[in-house]
This record gives sequence, structure tokens and C-alpha cells, in this order.
Amino acid sequence: MEVEIVPTRSQFDLYSFADELLLCIIEQINCRDTLCSLSATCSRLQGLTEPYIWGNLFVMRGDHARRIVQACSSEPHRLSLIQELSIRYKHTVESGIEVLDTIMYQLEKLRHLQIESPCPNNDPWRNNRVEFNSYTRIDYTSLFEASVGTISPVPFGQLQSITLHGHNQDKPFVFGRNAIMFTHPTLRNITLSCCDFEAEVSLEDIPKDKLNSTPLKSLTFIECNIYLKLLDIILCLPKALEELSLGERIYHFDGCWPKPFARTSHPRLPQVLQRQAPSLQRIEHSGKFPSYHDPLLRWNASQFSDFPKITHLEISINSLFVTALQRGHYPRSLEHLKLTDRGSTYYSGIDVFREFETAFQCLNTMVDVDLLFTHFGLLGNKPLESLVSQWVEKEVRKQFHRMSDMVVAKGRRFRVFAHSFGSNESFIPPYMYGESTPKEILIYDSVKKWDFYETNYEKEDNEALKAVELADTGDIEMSDVGVAVDGSPYVN
Repeated sequence: MEVEIVPTRSQFDLYSFADELLLCIIEQINCRDTLCSLSATCSRLQGLTEPYIWGNLFVMRGDHARRIVQACSSEPHRLSLIQELSIRYKHTVESGIEVLDTIMYQLEKLRHLQIESPCPNNDPWRNNRVEFNSYTRIDYTSLFEASVGTISPVPFGQLQSITLHGHNQDKPFVFGRNAIMFTHPTLRNITLSCCDFEAEVSLEDIPKDKLNSTPLKSLTFIECNIYLKLLDIILCLPKALEELSLGERIYHFDGCWPKPFARTSHPRLPQVLQRQAPSLQRIEHSGKFPSYHDPLLRWNASQFSDFPKITHLEISINSLFVTALQRGHYPRSLEHLKLTDRGSTYYSGIDVFREFETAFQCLNTMVDVDLLFTHFGLLGNKPLESLVSQWVEKEVRKQFHRMSDMVVAKGRRFRVFAHSFGSNESFIPPYMYGESTPKEILIYDSVKKWDFYETNYEKEDNEALKAVELADTGDIEMSDVGVAVDGSPYVN
């Protein structure tokens, strides 16, 4: 007679599982509240769950910052668990954020840091309706000065990436002493926004052992006044920079208009970039030219050909690199060209198409080409809707076909994208926490030649097809119909 053994409850008790099994379960939990509840059950589960609770912190309010500091004061070991810290707060709840300064020096294992303070381009300060009275409450400048100093343990000793959007209460965010971060021994990715990239420093101030020594791989500027003097010095520091994005200021508030110094619209830019020419693989450049500088000032466009590894180039149509393309000077390693209308609010409608077309008509190599409309026509904040309204014009479609044919003839792909926020409200970069970010909507792809944003225009646009139809009706003989290389018909 078989006796059925009924397991007792204790045999299936979660607490009886080995740590390895418990960790497998904990790793599947992506709700912070659930992790905190599990941690509160017993000391064993607290020890297993806390690395997942404290590994990635997102601070949005001053009271949240106070609770974090209090929790770390009672259990100091938690500081060594923090690997990612994102501080992104609104002006209505910023009081108390500054208490994080008391623990920042102790974040020895921190790898990724994001600091985002309120932006005067947003409400309630937009269009100077209200005086800007907010500021960045984290003293990141002192932190970075200490991180490359001699104190022990070293703050941010394992930091790999920093994303910084800062503002001062009564003056623009001048980068200044923060330039010390570029000598950091572990930083690989730096993203800066809304700053005047300048500092009272010269190349002679940099120790020789720091030159071509740092591990920085990616440097991104968003809405910055980028002055060549400092950029030239900074590019002497990385061992092998691979990605560089130069986003000049397009939107200005009082006090942040650029000074009459050389910026990235200056002909000397390629010479400055030459410092990292052996390693650069991707360059992005956008902005608008200041009124005091002639963008067509003579420069050695051929210098742009001396970048052996660049495969991706993304530039606005007013970038000086467009002039280099028009003169036939570009890296022969180039595989992908993306042209945007960023900062080109003075262009509208058909003029944008002409600028795009002239920008790459001298390319005689096989390159995939994308066009991105971020601002177009009368509905500048709704480029997708503006472009869709243009498709009804056959001449507009012909222009895109002409550009597409130039790319396809070389065996490459041509695409057109437009930004869309998916709502009636649009925002400007850098995009703050809680703001919608635009999506790139594909509206034309050369692999579907006659389709424009899900509408097929082959019957209206395919002249060769029309010629065949005429032959079918007997108006002309089929043998008299020929098709040129560009797809247009002719009668023999």
C-alpha cells in the first residue's frame, strides 16, 4: 500500500530556498515598492534585496533626498551599493535636494551620474514671463575637483558617465572650473547641456602626463555655446575619442547669447578636430550661425578628408561641413550621412528641399543618406504634419525622387524622417524629466519608391508606367517606349 506524502508548508517556505535561488527570484522583480516590502520581512532578505534597491536611485524631490540621506546615515554600507544616481527635479520641489552633497563624496562605487536642474527655457520662465530664480543645488564642481585630487577615498573613483544640465541663479552656466572633469581617470561618456563652454585655462596649465591619456570615448553637447578655445584644449586629453556631438545653442534666454568668439561655425573647427582624427568614428554638428560671423569664410575644406575612421556624419544644413560636402571633401570611410534642419528656422517649405539636395549632390561614394526634419514650414513645431501636407504637391514628390535616385544609383538607401511629439504640445532640447521627446517617424524610404507616408503615388508619379499605359491604348507603339536611367520615359 502506497502512502501519499503530503509536503508540509515549511518545505515550500521561501525562506528555505538557497541564496542563489532567492537571488534568481529577486532579479525578476522590477517594482521598487515590492523589493522594499520584501526587504522588510527579515534580515536575510534585506541583505539580498538591498543591492537591487540601492543600486539605481532616481531623486525627483527634496523630501526624497532627505530620506535617502537619513537611510544612509543609519546604514552607511548602503552608500557602497549605489552605482547609478539620477537627480532630476522640478523647481516646485527642489528645496532639500542640496542635502545630497553630504553623501556624494562617499559614493565610491558610483558609475553613472545624471544631474538635471530646472531650465529657464521652460515654464514658468519661458519668454521671460517670470524671473528665473532656480539653480543647480548639487555642488558638482567641488566633487569633480576632489575626484581628481589627493584625498582618500577618491570620490567618484569608478565613475564612467556624467550627464549634466546646470544653471546658476543669476547668471549663465559658464563651464569654468568644471573643465577639471575632463582629466578624470575613469570617465568614458560626458553629456553637457545649456552651458557656455569656456574656462580660464590654457594648454600650458595641463600636466603633460594628462595629454592623450583619459579614457573618454563619447562627448555630447546639447544647446551649448561651444567656444573653440576650450574645445581645442579638451580634445588634447582623450586617448581615443570615438563620438563627438556638437549641438550649438539654438534657443536663448537673456544673458546666454553667444559672445563674439570663435565657435563651431568657425573655419578652424576641422583643425581642432584633427586632434582626435585617428579615432573619431561619429560626428554630429548642428546649430545656427551667429550674425557676426560669415559661415562661408575661407577655410581648408580638404582637412575634412583626413579623418580615416568616420563612418557616421549627422549635420544640420547650416553646418560648415555642408560646404565641405559641396566641394567634394569628406572622409572616404563615410557610410551614413544624416542631414537635419536643426537651427534652420529661417528656411521654409521648398527651400529646405533645395538645401538638402545641394548638400550631398557632390558625393561620389556609396553612402546611405537620411533627411531629418525637426522644423518645417509654417507649422514649425509640427514638421510631420507640415510635410504630409506637402505630399499632395507633385513637384515636391519629384524633388524627393530626384534626391533618392542619386543615392539609389550608387546602390545605397535614401530615407526621410520627421519629428513628431504625438501631441499638441512640443518641447525643445534638452528634454527635461516629464517632457515628451520627439520620435523620428519614417515618411519615405527608397525601397518603396512611390510611397509617401503610407500613401502610394505610383499612378500619379511613374511616368514610365504612364507611357506603357499609352502604348496599351494604342496611342503610341510599345516599341517606341524607352526608359532612361532616372526612370523617366522617352519615345524612340
